[in-house]
Amino acid sequence: SSGPFFLWVHIWDPHEPYEPPAAYRGKFPGAPYDAEIAYSDAMLGRLFAGLRARKLYDNTAIALMGDHGESLGAHGENSHGIFLYDETIHVPLIMKLPSGKAAGRRGAARVGLVDGAPSLLDMAGVQTPRHMQGQTLVRTLGRTDLPDRPSFAETDYPRRAFGWSSVAALRTGNYLYIRAPKPELYDLAADPQARNNLANTNRSL
Repeated sequence: SSGPFFLWVHIWDPHEPYEPPAAYRGKFPGAPYDAEIAYSDAMLGRLFAGLRARKLYDNTAIALMGDHGESLGAHGENSHGIFLYDETIHVPLIMKLPSGKAAGRRGAARVGLVDGAPSLLDMAGVQTPRHMQGQTLVRTLGRTDLPDRPSFAETDYPRRAFGWSSVAALRTGNYLYIRAPKPELYDLAADPQARNNLANTNRSL
């Protein structure tokens, strides 16, 4: 009720198994994933309304992050965990700075979830520990001269669940490189759906 606070809210939906509440299932017949998105949106709306009712919303920093996406059939995967294409690794990262600062701006540079904690610390006026990975995004808003930052992703689920190989991915420039038993390389500027594997013909990475 007074003084600084930190609140972590972990929303499971939208996530398989898709079992939205009946009221939302009825609004989105045959589309349970969409129904879970609408349900999550409504629950966040209640949270933000509560902050506004207590006159805390304007001065509160808020970060919304997704830990993974869903393939929804792309590349033959219905959910997530096996592959590392954009459907599962390109996730939301939305931040509301206190007092509406930089409202509506969208950064052009590639960032990662690892940048979330340093950004929140920066908004709170707390120095980021030197050993912490990632960097604050607050000071990069609106800049167009930022260097490309490679981003890394990995999944160990195929090995743990099925005894298959773990998979790792690197995004750099226009490229997505996937380290798997059969290496994959995609130029996502020319091939955003990652359908044309260049691994055997392109040695850019």
